[in-house]
Amino acid sequence: NGDMRIVTDYTELNKRKESEVYHFPEIHKSFAHLKDCVIFSQLDLDSGFNQIKIAEIDRHETGFITEFGHYEYNRMPFGLKNAPKSFQRIMEQVLSGIDCVTIFVDDILIASKTEEQHYHDVNKVLDRLKQAGAKVNFEKSTFRKSQIKFLGCIIDKSGIKADVSRIAELR
Repeated sequence: NGDMRIVTDYTELNKRKESEVYHFPEIHKSFAHLKDCVIFSQLDLDSGFNQIKIAEIDRHETGFITEFGHYEYNRMPFGLKNAPKSFQRIMEQVLSGIDCVTIFVDDILIASKTEEQHYHDVNKVLDRLKQAGAKVNFEKSTFRKSQIKFLGCIIDKSGIKADVSRIAELR
């Protein structure tokens, strides 16, 4: 989006930290609820990691020095070893019990069997995110599509297939 971001190398900190015991969902299992779905929306969380507050007691570990002084993050920066797992766990807690949702870090897929149900599903997800204080990047989000690209796949009412354009990029 053109915004400037500070990038900090947390290699040494990450070596000292234990890995969080949390497993990302297996994508094929996450897609199980897509059967018979015909309408899809995808939400992108705005600067996802930066929406998670860091406990005050832990902020000193994110400290960095510039020519302007010493700073510590109040919110989770990129580069921390456990950031993706922590973010995934938090998003799963925030959206727990909403069956139409597939979450992978800061990407959220909402899939429904009817237009009317989709309206309710999207509102339920947006309400839950709002209650949690999460901000959605509506410019990068996609709503009410019969076909959608998500996690390297093309998803529509006929099923899930690999996004060939993504495969070509890898070659």
